[in-house]
Amino acid sequence: MKQLVARILRSETFRDRPPVCVDIGASGELPREWRALAPYSVCIAFDADARDFIADDKAPSEWKRLVKLNRLVAETSSEGVDFFLTSSPHCSSRLQPNRPGLEPWEFSDLFVVDRQITLPAISLTDAMSGVGIDYIDWFKTDSQGTDLRIFASLPREMIDGIVVADFEPGILDAYYGEDKLYSLMAFMNDRPFFVSDLDVKGTQRIGRDALQSLGQLDRKLIGRLLRKSPGWAEISYLNTFARQGYSKRALLLGWVVSSIKAQHGHALFIAEKGMRDQADPLFDECRLSSISSLRRRYPNVALRAARGIVSRIFPK
Repeated sequence: MKQLVARILRSETFRDRPPVCVDIGASGELPREWRALAPYSVCIAFDADARDFIADDKAPSEWKRLVKLNRLVAETSSEGVDFFLTSSPHCSSRLQPNRPGLEPWEFSDLFVVDRQITLPAISLTDAMSGVGIDYIDWFKTDSQGTDLRIFASLPREMIDGIVVADFEPGILDAYYGEDKLYSLMAFMNDRPFFVSDLDVKGTQRIGRDALQSLGQLDRKLIGRLLRKSPGWAEISYLNTFARQGYSKRALLLGWVVSSIKAQHGHALFIAEKGMRDQADPLFDECRLSSISSLRRRYPNVALRAARGIVSRIFPK
């Protein structure tokens, strides 16, 4: 499949419109899922907190083009927005941390505000225009409480053309006025997407006073001693490709991304749609590759079935 993906992305179809990946809240590493796309794609990465983000897009990179901007992305551009620098760079936000709401949780110290500053904010539409790009294929945001409002600020046509959108919305009350998981899911329910992945993350519910009352070893191992409660989620949406009129580029990239996401049934659906709508034998290769990816699961399926039989014959 890797060779087929590379051949697709090197093709004439993507010469003038390479895949575009946008990462808002790009502290740390860029998503590993993007590695297969990187040599043929454009990446635009944003982060307002520079403590774990170096806006150096001149350094050698695996990307065809990498643009790193130390900018605060918001739903509208503004000359000055409050920004809260927290003890952990990964928790800094334009939203104020909700200290009372965080108090009962083990990770609350990560949200302690070190400094409050004022930063200029730029809308994603303006930022994209500034780098000369008017489309997004893979959208990813971890903006600490503002994922939905940033995404919803995009033009409807741009949203509907996105192939995959990754979010990290909150469940517990970490910030005042934050966009929660339920609001994001309600918004996306009216758009041409389905949930491809949902990984619920969490932390332990134990306040600082209770934590300090424990012994040193207890505190060190608290992550293993207490169960986690849901705190936020990593949720990924794939375009359904249900309507008519998708371009060859959209269908090929939809197949590539669905295959990267291991959504081989959806990839097969897109390949067959491409075979019907586009006169390109490449879609038949995509179809065969998706079928092959499905069949690679045979040994695992057989192993699980054998374990099931053994457990019924020899119950514990």
